[in-house]
Amino acid sequence: MKKIAFFMNNLYGGGAEKVLQTILNNFDYKNYDVSLYSFSQDSLDKTVYTGAVKYKSIFSKSKGIIKKIKGYIFSHCSPGFSYRLLIKEKYDIVIAFTEGEVTKLVSGAPENHKKFAWVHIDLINNAWTDFLFSSTKAEAECYNKFAKIFCVSKDVKKAFIKKYEVSSDKVEFVQNPIDEKEIIKKSKERSDFLPSARPLFVTIGRLEDQKGYLRLVDALDDLNNYDFEIWILGEGSQRKQIEEKIYKNNLQQRIKLLGFVKNPYKYLALADAYVCSSYAEGFSTVATEAIILSKPVLTTSVAGMKELFAESECGVIVKNSNEDLFRMLKNTLEGKYDLELFKKNAHKRSKDFTLNKLMEGFYKAIEG
Repeated sequence: MKKIAFFMNNLYGGGAEKVLQTILNNFDYKNYDVSLYSFSQDSLDKTVYTGAVKYKSIFSKSKGIIKKIKGYIFSHCSPGFSYRLLIKEKYDIVIAFTEGEVTKLVSGAPENHKKFAWVHIDLINNAWTDFLFSSTKAEAECYNKFAKIFCVSKDVKKAFIKKYEVSSDKVEFVQNPIDEKEIIKKSKERSDFLPSARPLFVTIGRLEDQKGYLRLVDALDDLNNYDFEIWILGEGSQRKQIEEKIYKNNLQQRIKLLGFVKNPYKYLALADAYVCSSYAEGFSTVATEAIILSKPVLTTSVAGMKELFAESECGVIVKNSNEDLFRMLKNTLEGKYDLELFKKNAHKRSKDFTLNKLMEGFYKAIEG
């Protein structure tokens, strides 16, 4: 039985975390002994992570001065020294399943550990990991310590190769597993919020700058003459700013902040369309889930969206600007798009996202 360890910055809240939940809930535990590490002090919610995974929080058992010392060592010492200090178990395969801290840490795993890194975001348009490294070259040296770097879309792969001095032979595209049956099942649960007769948009994501929710509220404010409603599902550091903007513009009857919910699909199932206002993505998990539920996707041009649509017209992709976001929503409310056609195309495209097929791709990636 092979020993494999996944490393995450935290366990809940984002698309990468949702993808990992799907992978671990459907993993081959007969042939793999699986561990999961996180930097954050999360507890493992067994209603979310239902598989037989062993969970360890890297810092949670450390308190006071010991925790501060470990944090200082990670920030100031080599990844190899940090890994030896923080991770005592030996593994056949170690996976940094997101960018940033865990990628830096796992790059220091012993040479007899097969190391893989996952990249879920366009690191040119969203260079959020830069603060961890002294330079782009230093970050590239970190990635060069991995056997393979897996990117979740071809756009992400292209951006990664362009930014870092990493051999293109090391970088591959692997599509994220999606549990289409679970999504459809959960979408049929009864929602505690019911839509009115007016058009309903739904958007789901962390309330952070990357997702563009402040500019989305601005665009909706300019559409005050139209009848519509939008539900925003998620939590994050920008919640207060978004709330203030909603109240300042008197949009409480149009925009509802529903917070983080364990089952977003029962809300998404009620939508006339899913909206993505992001500045950057990798291969949007939520947009894929919207396609699985046959929902039109109205999105700014971010990495992965053209790949998601493939040859199907599943919605609208516009330039990544405030003006184009506004115009897309305005055209939708004025009936200039054929939403029924988008729904039919999304339904056809959804057949390409089957869990078994995508999990086969995942095993192939880590086994080489």
